[in-house]
Amino acid sequence: MINVLEINSQKVTKVFGKEVSFQRFKENQIGKSYDKSEINSNDFETMYNVGVAFEELEKYDDAITCYDELLQINPQHVDTLYNKAISLAKLGKHEEAITCYDKILQINPKHCNGLFHKGFAFAKLGNQEKAIECYDQMLKINPQNIESWCNMGVAFARLGKHQKAIECYEHVLEINPKHTKTLSNMGSSFCYLEKFNEGIKYFILALDIEPKENNILANFNLALSLTK
Repeated sequence: MINVLEINSQKVTKVFGKEVSFQRFKENQIGKSYDKSEINSNDFETMYNVGVAFEELEKYDDAITCYDELLQINPQHVDTLYNKAISLAKLGKHEEAITCYDKILQINPKHCNGLFHKGFAFAKLGNQEKAIECYDQMLKINPQNIESWCNMGVAFARLGKHQKAIECYEHVLEINPKHTKTLSNMGSSFCYLEKFNEGIKYFILALDIEPKENNILANFNLALSLTK
């Protein structure tokens, strides 16, 4: 397995068996210079790792260019599709990311990360119903996934369905009773239901873990003021 390559403007990396400068790679000359039919599995892996390296450098456009080259060779390479989707999401291109996740899920309907991040992308686009569907599918595969329960709770809360949100948060707290974000979210949902004393209880539990968290403290003080 080739390690992720360290790349910067002063370094030279080896791609397709030849030394190619970082700048030349950025200008996308590689694809013009080599016949894709001649690319072997080691070359593919090297190019994949170059894409990963671009991601780690937060050069997401360059990473996507790299992944697109690979997807011309193998359109069903799941890891490449997934990494491209993540890079697109980092650029705020959530609809394009969802297209990648759909391709992944056509190949592997139980791809947990694909389902989770597809849900996250829908949430970013404001489509909470679709986000919930994705998290629900994910939880059928892995019912212990805390982040899916937490995010599904947030999606229900954004729809004003706070009792449903609380049910999701309860699942999180069964797995991790000290999940601060969920304790705080639970407090907020109880307050939206005008159950302020219940809300205060959860804010206190959250503050016991993170006493200097300003958002939790502000919500706690607001809930206190509403009980007077």
